[in-house]
Amino acid sequence: MDVDEILLKEQLRKIKENNYAINDEIDSFTLALRMLEKIGSPDPELRDTLIYNVIGNWIINGIFTPDQLRKLLNISLNEKHLFLKLGEKETDSVFTRTFSVLIIPLILMIHVRKNFLSEAEIMEVKEKVFTYTISEQDLRGYVKGKGWAHAMAHAADTLNLLVKYHFTDREDLLKILRIIQKKFSINEYVYINAEEERMITVVMSILKRDILTASEMVSWIKSFEEYITTNSEPEEDIRIHNIKHFLSSMYFRLRQEIDNPVKEMSQAIEDTLTAISKKIKVY
Repeated sequence: MDVDEILLKEQLRKIKENNYAINDEIDSFTLALRMLEKIGSPDPELRDTLIYNVIGNWIINGIFTPDQLRKLLNISLNEKHLFLKLGEKETDSVFTRTFSVLIIPLILMIHVRKNFLSEAEIMEVKEKVFTYTISEQDLRGYVKGKGWAHAMAHAADTLNLLVKYHFTDREDLLKILRIIQKKFSINEYVYINAEEERMITVVMSILKRDILTASEMVSWIKSFEEYITTNSEPEEDIRIHNIKHFLSSMYFRLRQEIDNPVKEMSQAIEDTLTAISKKIKVY
């Protein structure tokens, strides 16, 4: 940790201890820009407990003007933040990406109340979040000594916010479902930190929008089977695990949260899991 990070850490600790209040000598926006520069610190206290909590509190509580929020949003979406070294695996760059993506829904929440972003800006946000989510390759959850990276869980939180509002239309919802399906049909990483629960929350929010038809949802569920082959390579076991775990968890969430069309979708999950099991080779 460099000297600047040490000093920032001390300053943010005092701010948090003071219930996030600052004196007149501190410019909140200038400090926010400084925090965004360090949002990818591998120090979990600085990154998660301090930077994310302080800047998040200030955004939610209206500390920033619409123009300042726009600037913070654009920084979060840029090549040095959300897209920093996108494609890398097992490097600290993941923390910059996964904590930048968490800033986006906070700003969008304020937009919903104040309507300060243009339609073109909202479209850009959606496309960048979609691109990031499908392209992220470092899928680690908890990293020992460095805290949470949790890319898919953080992306899910942002997707869930997008799904809830009118600026996300039918085509966007279908695109999000395809992205979720692809990310949970991978064969290179086993999800072990409840990422599927966060993404299933997105699916539940899509259902509650009541835009997509039951048949569209059933078709989406059944299409998970297409990812399963009779290949006996160990990587295929990873894919099978991820898909079965995702669908099984969704089965129970449907019964808990959705009144209609639980029967059709639940049956589709049962049929898909049965079909997948028939493809699995028994050793």
